[in-house]
Amino acid sequence: MPIARIALIIATIAGLALLARTLIIGPVPLQVAAGAMAGYFCLIAAGFAFPRLEMFADVVWRVERGVVLTIQGGPHPDATPAALAALAKADVTATFFFAGREAALLPELVAETEAAGHEIGVSGFSTDRGLAWKPPTVTQEQIELATKAVSETIELAPPVLFRPDSPMVSSRLAAGVKRANALLVGHTVRLKSDELAGDDHIADVLRRGLKPGSIVRLDDDGSGSVAAALPTVLRAIADSGLTLGAIHAEP
Repeated sequence: MPIARIALIIATIAGLALLARTLIIGPVPLQVAAGAMAGYFCLIAAGFAFPRLEMFADVVWRVERGVVLTIQGGPHPDATPAALAALAKADVTATFFFAGREAALLPELVAETEAAGHEIGVSGFSTDRGLAWKPPTVTQEQIELATKAVSETIELAPPVLFRPDSPMVSSRLAAGVKRANALLVGHTVRLKSDELAGDDHIADVLRRGLKPGSIVRLDDDGSGSVAAALPTVLRAIADSGLTLGAIHAEP
């Protein structure tokens, strides 16, 4: 069990013990109660903000061998074919996290992506950055609808890879992922769409962040920035001496 999850359990038990003590013996000093409450909420906030702590759920945020290149978003009518062409030119594969709504509109791009040997997961049916705050049924529905949309074109091997657009993870989101029988994926290094314009910046981020087992996330907003950045990204990965792999290839 992850250390952060153990810490949460211990903190929760301590909080309940403090409550019991208050009810049976009497209230503790205000500064003690306030400090305990602040510490507990800080712990919860850390679990929300840093999925790799795995406080609320098991998260695939690294792999055992090499690195995995992932692209978040799409399929987009122009940007996705451009990214596929850039990957084909370099003779490498990546993992695409598609939105179900776009996949339903562009099934030919889903099929083309799979035919090129790329791994495919889902980011939900529609863009929803607030899943961590919503009931588990919302996350479950987002995953199941997206899976159904993509599965109209290709067969997704279970468990379905799922990575929401927002990296925040909560116990609610974790419950929804479990109900949908999906595998929650995170990232080690992320380059947002507006960070993909400068080669020097891209190289610097990857030089500092790339480690054995890294999952690299490139956010695709449909502008073509991912395809333009891919040569720099792939060069940085090659320079690191690491090889590209896939998430489902992990044992």
